[in-house]
Amino acid sequence: MRPTWRDATRRRARPAVAVGLALLCAGLAACASLVKGSAQTIAIRTDPPGAACALTRAGLNIGDVDPTPATVSVFKSGEPIVVACRKPGYTPATTTLGAGFEGATVGNIVLGGLIGVFVDMGSGATHEYPKAVSITLIPEVFASIAARDTFFDGLRSRFLDEWKAGLRQVEASCAEPDCARRIRAANALRDARLQEIEQARRDAHIGMQGAAGPPARGGEPGRRP
Repeated sequence: MRPTWRDATRRRARPAVAVGLALLCAGLAACASLVKGSAQTIAIRTDPPGAACALTRAGLNIGDVDPTPATVSVFKSGEPIVVACRKPGYTPATTTLGAGFEGATVGNIVLGGLIGVFVDMGSGATHEYPKAVSITLIPEVFASIAARDTFFDGLRSRFLDEWKAGLRQVEASCAEPDCARRIRAANALRDARLQEIEQARRDAHIGMQGAAGPPARGGEPGRRP
């Protein structure tokens, strides 16, 4: 299928200011996003920075970020956007950005943007992508089991802190009968992310980089959901 004129006229990513919770959700009013206009920007951040990320939709490239952090302009659509990031020394990471809240339940370990997603899921923004996403890159090899567990424990803790902040936004703004649905969706998002974190912990490689032979698999995780 040939690219549409909209995808063909995408704009190259440009350097962005620091992306964090303050940018992702400066307040309830700033997070709500009814569909206005045909385009929007998405801030792409990786931890660590300096990764190269490609955005595709329906198999077509619609934007590139190299290096992160940066923003990219995309046209709004009901189709999901796949973000694939690479950085030497880290496992390639891929996540899917859906248009609307349900899309946030798809993808790899993603932090950042959850508060905006929680608020937007009740705003009618069915064709609005998250305004920002932060992707945590996992090292290809950990020096020890302790190093692996320190990394994943921190990842889990940061995710839960952001999830709890998003849930408080939902509880403060929702009304029945929609409130129960939104809370169920938030809990499903939490459970899916925690399972992904623990699976990634189990799959992590342990061993010194550059050592002879393949690195060992991770062993028992230090914490489970």
